[in-house]
Amino acid sequence: MKKLMSVRSIAILIGIFVFLLGFGSNHEIEFKEGSLVIDISQGVLMAGTTNTDPNVTDYWAITCGGSYSDIIYSIQQTADGGYIMAGATGSFGAGAEDFWVLKLNADGSVAWQKTYGGNSMEYAYSIRETADGGYIAAGGTGSSGAGDRDIWVLKLKADGSVAWQKTYGGSSKEWAYSIEQTTDGGYIVAGYTYSFGAGDGDIWALKLNADGSVAWQKTYGGSNYEYAHSVRQTADGGYILAGHIYSFGAGEGDIWVLKLNADGSVAWQKTYGGSSMEWASSIQQTADGGYVLAGHTYSFGAGAWDIWVLKLKVNGNIAWQKTYGGSDYEHAYSIQQTADGGYIMAGSTGSPGTGSCDSWVLKLNVDGSVAWQKTCGASHYEVAYCVQQTADGGYIMGGHTYSSGVGHLEYPDIWVSRRNSYGEIPGRVASGTTNATVSDTPAVGRDANAAIANSSAIISDTNISPLDSSAQMTIIRYETRKAASTATLQESIYRVVKTYPNPYSLSSTEPLTFSGTGVSHATIRIYTLSGELVKTLEETKGEDKITWDGRNENGERIVRGIYFYTTKNPKEKNTGKFTVVR
Repeated sequence: MKKLMSVRSIAILIGIFVFLLGFGSNHEIEFKEGSLVIDISQGVLMAGTTNTDPNVTDYWAITCGGSYSDIIYSIQQTADGGYIMAGATGSFGAGAEDFWVLKLNADGSVAWQKTYGGNSMEYAYSIRETADGGYIAAGGTGSSGAGDRDIWVLKLKADGSVAWQKTYGGSSKEWAYSIEQTTDGGYIVAGYTYSFGAGDGDIWALKLNADGSVAWQKTYGGSNYEYAHSVRQTADGGYILAGHIYSFGAGEGDIWVLKLNADGSVAWQKTYGGSSMEWASSIQQTADGGYVLAGHTYSFGAGAWDIWVLKLKVNGNIAWQKTYGGSDYEHAYSIQQTADGGYIMAGSTGSPGTGSCDSWVLKLNVDGSVAWQKTCGASHYEVAYCVQQTADGGYIMGGHTYSSGVGHLEYPDIWVSRRNSYGEIPGRVASGTTNATVSDTPAVGRDANAAIANSSAIISDTNISPLDSSAQMTIIRYETRKAASTATLQESIYRVVKTYPNPYSLSSTEPLTFSGTGVSHATIRIYTLSGELVKTLEETKGEDKITWDGRNENGERIVRGIYFYTTKNPKEKNTGKFTVVR
């Protein structure tokens, strides 16, 4: 009888074969007991660990992208055990940035990937699997519609082909950040509008029928700016909606939560904040009928910006509220209740860690205390925009990285990781343990009295054909970190020493100044927190500072909020943040 070859013998033969094919030193073969891991950066093969024990779940991390900016904002496990994710790509597609949707298999390999867009820019901020096995995606488009930018909703089939696509908008700007299928087979969409409502910009909610036609549409706002970032249907058939408001509240800008009835009328509305600025990113109804809300605060906490989590009762009153942070900036973008009654939360931290900003994931107990907290990042900028508990009790987390991938250092690449119930990838050292300061906060929920109005959006069918994309896939290697280099930077390297004034006031007649050292040629790119490019600044004259008038590429004044910037020259890249206030 012939002897069966061992796993190690097979692995050695495959390794020799790969070497003879000439893949060379840019690719990696790693041997472990009972497993084989192969990295091929051109995406020919994407593999995690393979294991003969069917009870062992594989964990992995990948980057995915091209030569320009690629980001995901939304990810969800699908019924087949894989994942659907959506964001924006500047590397592939028809325009400047396109919707980008990728379907992953359970092991992280790509089942299919497609772009959707016209000759301008499109961003997808939210995607969900639908009851028919397809997907619903929402965001914004500058290529089609009635105004400068319109909400764009695409109903996709299981293979990524388009079932229907529609824009919703007026003469100015509209954008969607959240969508969910409702129990009647339709959809609820939330974002903002500049074309309708009471003020400069209002929250806009649209209830869609299954075919994308509008069941109802309403604006919610005051005399200033309001935005919605998260909406979910509630057990009573209504909706819970969270965003931020500048027209009412305690400070510069507050979190705003609205409980809507099924017809869009308001059951209750409350603001939450302190003397400065607060921002809501994610809300979900909890098993007890209340709600959990995550965002960030400048009024409370240990540092400049801290993550802020509020557990609300059914009526919007506060059950508990806590900040999580260090000495610098922390932001939360996603929160979900977990099977044990606690919560999983993802975002970013700029407090001392591996890089200038690391992705940050925290597992909270039912009372908001921390079960565990971990960072994951390298030498530059990483952010986690979305996290979800998976069917086996682990987690899927998505965002972007500047430290790894094809766009390395200059442009972000998609970054997705599949982790166990402790937030780790077993056998690979990448996550750092943090020790955030956790503090109770004294905010009081205040009743708001915003104007509610029916709107009359122009609804248009679009005719965008999806394009297959060919993003390069890489398994991220996790190794013990080396000590930082002590090499002295040359004077030709541009480093931002100070950004002033920070916060920057929109009412100021003075420009925002980026003060640096050793300038010979530098590029500064300014982004919104969601990764949208606002402005590119160039310095070619050897000056020690670069100034900016607070206007975007179209010459329009920016709005209040948090922005981050990257500085790049041939030898180094670094990042920072600043705040824009009234």
